[in-house]
Amino acid sequence: MRGTFDSCGGESFHPTDEEIKLFLDSVSPQDNIAVIGAITKKLVDSLIAKNINPVVLDFSHDMCQDLKKVSGLQTIYLYDVMQEPPGDLVGKFDFILTHRLLNQFMREEVIRVLYNMVQLLKPQGRIRTSVKLGFYASDVDLIEQGKQKNIVQKFYDPHTKTIDFSAAGPLLDKLVQVQSDIPEDTLIRWYKLRGEISRFECQDMIDIASTCQEIMLESVMQPEKASVENTHFYTFTKII
Repeated sequence: MRGTFDSCGGESFHPTDEEIKLFLDSVSPQDNIAVIGAITKKLVDSLIAKNINPVVLDFSHDMCQDLKKVSGLQTIYLYDVMQEPPGDLVGKFDFILTHRLLNQFMREEVIRVLYNMVQLLKPQGRIRTSVKLGFYASDVDLIEQGKQKNIVQKFYDPHTKTIDFSAAGPLLDKLVQVQSDIPEDTLIRWYKLRGEISRFECQDMIDIASTCQEIMLESVMQPEKASVENTHFYTFTKII
């Protein structure tokens, strides 16, 4: 399913050229780079074009197979970032780059993901991640439909801004609109498999980062042209 989104998911699933520039800022061929999760291929291609051979880690077997076709790619790991990182990669990287990876988890899971990524960094290494702040348009539509039918409480917690897509039932059928060439049944199945996911504001990201004593927030940037509206780039530096 991940391969379907990468090949025909449309521009919203991939970083824009401006976002690529933000990812590559201050990155050099001498650095050890890891790219983790989400839609990674365009970012990987951009790194390779600059003579940078990243290590790619992704939980999707299909995505890993697809990335093996990328010329010049150094190493690919089948890895779930919710788990402890492979021992041979601990303390290896100067930069870890992720594109909207944190938007795929609940708040408590994001804390664990950040901790696991920090273990991959060298001292003074950096995590650079894009995060879509606030709700997606499809989230707003789903919540509004739930309110109209008086069932929103079944799948949405306003206190934690967490949506349980697997509990939205038939509302997902009405939610799905044409998105590029993705078949409707594939898109519905993808939503249901996502389960519980939290949405974040900027302060949420700052608060989450503060729970990890090994990193500090270095910068927050907002590209003028992003693949998804209200996307911000966060750079965290390992300080221990």
